Amino acid sequence: MALGDSPLVEQAMHATGMHAWAIDLRSHEVEIGDNSFGREGMPQRFPNTFGRARIFADDQAAFDDTVKRAIAGDGRFEIDHRFVHPETGEISWYRVRGAVERDDAGTAIRILGTSHEVTDQKLVERMQELSAQLVVGDEVAALYQRIVDVACAVVSSDAASLQLYSPECDELTLIAQRGLPDAALAEPQTRGRDFAAVSSDALISRSRIVVRDVLEHDRYPSLQRSGVRAAQVTPLITRGGQLVGMLATQWLTPHTPSSRELQHFDVVARQAADLIERSHATSALRESETRFRTLFESLDDGFYLAEPILDEAGACVDVLYLAENPAATRLTGQPLVGKRLRDVLPESSEQWFEACNRVVRTGVAERVEIAEKGRLIEGRIFQSEPNRLACVWRDITELRRRALRDTFQVQLSNALRPLADTLDIQAAALRLLGEQIGASRVVYAWITGRACEVVVNYRADGVRSVVGSHPIGDYMLATLTTGATMVVPDTSAVEGNLPIERAGHRRAQLFAHVTVPLVKGGRLISFMSVHSERPRTWTADEVALIELTAEHTWAAVERSMVEAELRAARDLLELRVAQRTNELARANGELRAEMAERQKLQRQLASAQEAERRRVARDLHDQTGQLLAGLSIAVRGIANVTDPEKLSDLRSIADELAAQVHALAVQLRPTVLDDLGLVPALRQLIDNWSQRVGVPVDFETSTLAERLPAEVETVLYRVVQEALTNTCKHSEATAVSVIASSLENVATAIVEDNGRGFDPATTPKDRLGVLGMRERVALAGGELVVESAPNRGTTVIARIPLR
Repeated sequence: MALGDSPLVEQAMHATGMHAWAIDLRSHEVEIGDNSFGREGMPQRFPNTFGRARIFADDQAAFDDTVKRAIAGDGRFEIDHRFVHPETGEISWYRVRGAVERDDAGTAIRILGTSHEVTDQKLVERMQELSAQLVVGDEVAALYQRIVDVACAVVSSDAASLQLYSPECDELTLIAQRGLPDAALAEPQTRGRDFAAVSSDALISRSRIVVRDVLEHDRYPSLQRSGVRAAQVTPLITRGGQLVGMLATQWLTPHTPSSRELQHFDVVARQAADLIERSHATSALRESETRFRTLFESLDDGFYLAEPILDEAGACVDVLYLAENPAATRLTGQPLVGKRLRDVLPESSEQWFEACNRVVRTGVAERVEIAEKGRLIEGRIFQSEPNRLACVWRDITELRRRALRDTFQVQLSNALRPLADTLDIQAAALRLLGEQIGASRVVYAWITGRACEVVVNYRADGVRSVVGSHPIGDYMLATLTTGATMVVPDTSAVEGNLPIERAGHRRAQLFAHVTVPLVKGGRLISFMSVHSERPRTWTADEVALIELTAEHTWAAVERSMVEAELRAARDLLELRVAQRTNELARANGELRAEMAERQKLQRQLASAQEAERRRVARDLHDQTGQLLAGLSIAVRGIANVTDPEKLSDLRSIADELAAQVHALAVQLRPTVLDDLGLVPALRQLIDNWSQRVGVPVDFETSTLAERLPAEVETVLYRVVQEALTNTCKHSEATAVSVIASSLENVATAIVEDNGRGFDPATTPKDRLGVLGMRERVALAGGELVVESAPNRGTTVIARIPLR
């Protein structure tokens, strides 16, 4: 089984400090709920012997006896016991409630229960007892002993001691103790600052001292001789700042008290300091009495001081109230001082007197729970002094109701959480509710016009099903449409029901019901209805439980419907995403094909441009160049006929024109690039550029293959040509380096100058020279990198893979 495995259960468990557990009586194995496992150092599953060993030794017998009585009796039990933390050894109080589960043969097979930590409550009860005794007690020595007893219980120590401080002698004197070994009592009971003891060190430092193990200290030989292994000593300081004593606890094994234990111990220390201060002087006594009287009167729990009235056999037959606090008067509604219990409450439960008898006879405080006049009262009775009983009590009716409601809410949430189908949710909720309140039938119905469609119902044995469509009378329809819960203890007495409705109720064995409607936007949507096969007076707790179940069921059904819609929307979204993804993939494929086609066309265009350059250059060389050459020869042929000076100028113009046409042809398409390859073409380009610009160029081609693909040679030539042109225009360089290489199937051309450089981030991206180079290199399948910085020169690198 899985205990407390839902977030709601976890919240409820953490909020109430409650742990759920189960004991399998056949396998003797214990399982604790998911939200509880690990919180107290316990595994989730363990043998029962391991769990029993965690119960404080003094409480084990009582716990076993209580469980045995429950198994032999009605199967329910409740008991308080102390729990020893398996890792820290810290002791806590727990209130255990359990129920025995039996098989069809009536054999006990499992115990289900909850554990609720009540350490603080127990300590508060002790504080209340101690406070009450300090208020009414006269015997100081007995009060000192009581302080020692409570101190020992608060920190679960083996022994405790109270020392009184004398400022005149600067000494500590033992005045009360509990459980100290004889060897410790044999030591001097009056000690000063010079005595090697923990209390002496605390006296000097005026602060608490905790010794985990005295064997780790050479300073406390007397404590080592006594058999005590661990101790803590707390100075008792009055509210005025005066040291009045020491309150100490001792353990027979190494031990360190927890911070929570020390916090409660400080409360006891405060009370001890107040008591000592009160006993020192009459004025201090009056001040302390006023303080504790204020505490007594400000308690939220009712407090009574009473005198037991005994018969001849010494049994308590009545009690006479001697004192009460304001809270007690508020709880009873009347003052009881001077009155007897049987006079004011003649029907009072005999449990009160039985508990008083046991306390009078044994002197042991006792806790009782009594149901009286529709209320559940929890009281703690103890003997404040001989022939005096004190009772601290409170009305726990609402607290118990909330606990039962919370427990059912946890069960309901745990049952509904894993369900996804709306019918399963409704069926589980109806079953739990029906079993919880003993209903004959529980139905869930949807409203369709003037009828209701019962889709699922829980039925007790022998009760007929009402699944199907049923008409709704005007009276019931009008009542439910208001949204108010309809509580009917007897259907035959409802004036608004028509005879046909009453007949239908008799056929369905419906003689009482509680119906909770679901109304949205003023329209009745559905309802949950609990039926009884006989007239029944529904309690407020039952109605609240039905409303709670309806609310949780509607929330779970709505959650299931929303989740179903979300799943459908998610599936639709995933389908649309898949369709859109396919469309995008198809569009991307078409775009890539179009881009490849464009690149192919651009390469063909570049090839056509180079071919056209080649044709124009050839025409310039072959035709225009020949004509210019003929012109030059003709001019020379007539040199002797005409004016020599004019003919000389004409020849110079013809030669210059021939040179420019030749240069233009070379720029358009150097024939050496086609005839001899890239290296000669670059050398010619570089030599001409260097002579024209006047800047030396270092040219390196040692790693360049003899010939590269024509397209690659053309691109590299044009990159070098454009880079040199840019250097001439913008760089103001004094030296240039050109490197051409072909390594690892990559042809590279690098042009580097030492000019003024530029910032690439601020240079316009649409510069035609750089764009032209990038496009040429990209069409050849390569990349172009331009590196530059102000006053750092410029480097242009073109890399083209050789396919």
